[in-house]
Amino acid sequence: MPVLYVNYGETIADVAIRSSETTNNTSVSSLLLAILVILSFAFNVLTLTSILSTKKLRDKLPYILLCSVLVINALDVIFVIFISLLHVANGGEWIFGNTVCRINAIAEQFVLIAMLIALLVLAFERSIGPKNPIREVLNNCNIITLGNVAGTIFSFIICTPLLLTSFPVLPDRYHFQCILSAGSPVAYSLVLLSVYCFLFLAIFVCLAMMRIQSHEHNQLQRTLPNLQQEYGEFISQNIARHEYFKLAKLSIILLIAYGVIELPFICFTFYNRITSSKEISPVVGQTATMTDIATMFTFIRYFYALVSCIIIHATCHDIWDELTNLILCRRISPLTINNWNNIDRNANFKTHTFITDLRPSNVMTLVATGDGLHLKYPDQNLADSVVFNQLPPPIYEPVVDQQTPDSFELKSTMKKALAPINEIKDICPIVNSAPNIASTSAIPVPISRKKGSKKKTSTKVGETAASRERAKGKFKRKQYDDKDTVEKKFKNTKL
Repeated sequence: MPVLYVNYGETIADVAIRSSETTNNTSVSSLLLAILVILSFAFNVLTLTSILSTKKLRDKLPYILLCSVLVINALDVIFVIFISLLHVANGGEWIFGNTVCRINAIAEQFVLIAMLIALLVLAFERSIGPKNPIREVLNNCNIITLGNVAGTIFSFIICTPLLLTSFPVLPDRYHFQCILSAGSPVAYSLVLLSVYCFLFLAIFVCLAMMRIQSHEHNQLQRTLPNLQQEYGEFISQNIARHEYFKLAKLSIILLIAYGVIELPFICFTFYNRITSSKEISPVVGQTATMTDIATMFTFIRYFYALVSCIIIHATCHDIWDELTNLILCRRISPLTINNWNNIDRNANFKTHTFITDLRPSNVMTLVATGDGLHLKYPDQNLADSVVFNQLPPPIYEPVVDQQTPDSFELKSTMKKALAPINEIKDICPIVNSAPNIASTSAIPVPISRKKGSKKKTSTKVGETAASRERAKGKFKRKQYDDKDTVEKKFKNTKL
């Protein structure tokens, strides 16, 4: 049988092929992890800043609980995902020492438990109805906040056994990080498993309570109140209910995302720990390591920090608005350098301050009543706002009336034209009682007639230019002794 030979330059060793494939996979994984680290850390930090920089958000307990979720995500990015990126970029070789390896393993375990406890506290806070008296007691005593802090401390305490040398912690190239390797005590894994089971059971109870609250809300029939004074309370209750169910929906979506993204990794990790423990491994025997599944579950778990932040912005539009204002350096109210002039300020005007959102905005409410739509002004005013009840007198320069010959002649003409009217007002009680005869419509004046005289029509004295011209010069200012003499004067005078 003949033997065929090929040239040396046409042969490629299998080792070179494998090395080339490994290099390509490492480059792609490093690039994806780098993009994931940058996006996750930036979004979580900006979201945390947008919540804490706004008073109306940081004064509400659910948003403070969301801040704890964002802080845990940031710790996950720094101490777990970023170290995994360095591990992958170095070709799967661990060069950071045993101390960093244990810190990496503790950080991963802490993030998983602390995130679940934070979501549990958020779900518990939403499971209490808005009108439940227990809510006021919990808010006054800060029990929910203390419970969140206690859960974080518990998560750290339960991870401290990994600092002991009896718990072997080694880097794993398929998990991109350090994990609790084979030969660990099975009791520790069972304790962790029981903790996870208890937390998930409590979460299911909270979800059931939220479902009951939603059912009661759907069964409740709300109608517009009859009194106008009750519209403000009605609108406030509707806003509170809308915000309550919005944040309840957010907590449910975050829990679903945790179950889809984190839960497969947790289950796979516990399976490997229990089967490779020093008590169970002699009985079960050596099990095959599913490297592809381990890599896939680990890589999917790293996306939770980014996905949870996207869910928060997609559900809470007020947080998204604050984030866009923060990125684009926009302000809702203008920045004031000095105090504004408050001369035109009234009781419904509220001043701007150097720090925004320290005072409630001056908002008018459109109220629908039986008489139509009305604008309702805010009832409360700022206690420290300066309000001028009376405006100061205007500042002006006195104007001297300079009489010209034309103006003097016009005044003389008007005085002569109004002289008969003034004479009538002085001598005639009937005319004198008429209000402003010079500016009213024509007023009939009765005129007496002698016997045998022809019937004449009544003469009307009105505000016309012709009547004033005819009356000009006809009357002289005289005092009449009796009424008959006055009537003769009216009869003989042609107006």
